[in-house]
Amino acid sequence: MMREAILRAGLTTIGDRGYRHATTREICRRAGVSSGTFFHYFPTKADLLLALLDRGEDQPAAPDLRAFLDQVVAEAADPVVRAFVREVSTLAEVPGLAEVLEAEETGRRARLVAALETERAAGRAGTAVALEEQVRRVELLVAGYESLVATSEVDARALGRTLHEMARVTLATLAP
Repeated sequence: MMREAILRAGLTTIGDRGYRHATTREICRRAGVSSGTFFHYFPTKADLLLALLDRGEDQPAAPDLRAFLDQVVAEAADPVVRAFVREVSTLAEVPGLAEVLEAEETGRRARLVAALETERAAGRAGTAVALEEQVRRVELLVAGYESLVATSEVDARALGRTLHEMARVTLATLAP
């Protein structure tokens, strides 16, 4: 419970102030915990950052492509998450960051592969094209969507409907 409160406060504080300006004092204040409690769970602010990023690996596999894309859109539409992601993209000096980001990307890719396998089994995506090609194309759509949402003042949910439609059309064009 306290660890989760610290994580939520850390996400918000880092998103609001940036990693370099987010203090453990402010995170503790927002979480309603003492600094001793903070440091019990996270020896350093960098450990908190890595734990926040590591949370994505714990996400359950999406049952299908619609659910996978819904997760993408929900994260992109959340202003706190969007601010946090923008901030993390500017960091290079945090030890272990590259490894955690790579693990997050690997987990996300595995969830996409599972979702597309479900689509193929249900006949909603063709099998004439290799699964890897379908994964690559959906990844490109998602990357473009996330980039646009991160750098523009757009309605992430409205654009998310376009993402869903583009993924559907892409998979349909890859059908036999």
